[in-house]
Parts: sequence; structure tokens; C-alpha cells
Amino acid sequence: TMVIKPTVATKPAETVTKKFGSIYVSSIPAGASIWLDGKDSGQKTDAILKRVPVGKHVISLRAARYKEALLADVEVTTSGLLRLDGQKLVPNFGHLHITGEPKDGTFSLLAIENQEAPKGTFNFGERVEDLEAGKYLVVAKAKYHQKNDYEVEVPDGQKTLKKHISLSRLKADLALSSEPSGARVKIDGKELGVT
Repeated sequence: TMVIKPTVATKPAETVTKKFGSIYVSSIPAGASIWLDGKDSGQKTDAILKRVPVGKHVISLRAARYKEALLADVEVTTSGLLRLDGQKLVPNFGHLHITGEPKDGTFSLLAIENQEAPKGTFNFGERVEDLEAGKYLVVAKAKYHQKNDYEVEVPDGQKTLKKHISLSRLKADLALSSEPSGARVKIDGKELGVT
């Protein structure tokens, strides 16, 4: 006996043709990582992203010491190269200029937030360049003066925060006695009394 199986007529397979476009992205400054729809493209500005699916996308540009630049609703078509020229990145760093009394005072910086503070000691009057924006603790000191801490917030956008610090002179009580009593007491040439 012969078994005949019925055949089912099927439609020919539909071919899905994906459509792609390209995007040229440049930034000021150049060298920012290009992220497409939340994923690192592996390219840096200035570059062309090829084979980007047609439709709306989100592009972000990320660079150290700059705020992330978001470009939402970027519409990719097949009609040629989409140009996103000269995207300006906003600096996320500033400068700090500390002056103070006495003139020979020094200061160091400690980061309060997650930014990195520069190492070392700086002299009053010295400008600290290119600090990541955020809060810092300024530890100021000078010989024969009371050490003091000040909180400052360094602005972004390459702006300079200026701060003047006045340190208080250390004070102490001095008790003197002499034999015989009645000796005149002078400090730095100034008569202060007798014993």
C-alpha cells in the first residue's frame, strides 16, 4: 500500500529588508565617545556611524571632564548622510584661585564629592587649573597662625572661583615672674608691663 500525505500550500517566505543610513558626528573638542541608543559605538568624534537602522535614535557624546551631550530623536533615513556637525561639549571643570593673609600661607585640597583632588600643597595667590567641578575642602595654614578649613564649590564651564582667606594669629597667655619682682616686660620692643 502506498500512503499519500496531504501537502499544505504555503506562502512564499517574505523577505525582510532592513534599511540603514549613516550619521556623521563631530564635536568641539573632538575625541568624545559616541554612544548610540545607550551602547558605546566604539568610535570617537569626528566619525561616521555606518549601517544605523532607519528610524529615531538617541546619540550621546561622552568625554572626560565634559558633561554628557544628549542628542535625542535623531532621525536616520536612507536618503544620504545625516550630519551632526560641531556638537559643543560643556566643560565640567573650573579653576580655583586662593589668596590670603598672611601672604606666606599655603593650602591643600580634599575632594568632598566623587571627583579627584590634586595632590600637593599650593601657595596663597596660586591658581589651581582644571579642577573637576564640585565641592572641595580647602585646608589653609601658615606659620604662627590657626589652621582653618573652608568648603568651596568649583564651578564648571571653565570658570574661576576666587576665594580670600584670612588666618588668625595664634594667641597664648604668658605668665612671667622674676626675682626681684618689678622687672619691665617687653615683647618685640613693646613694653607690656612689670613682673
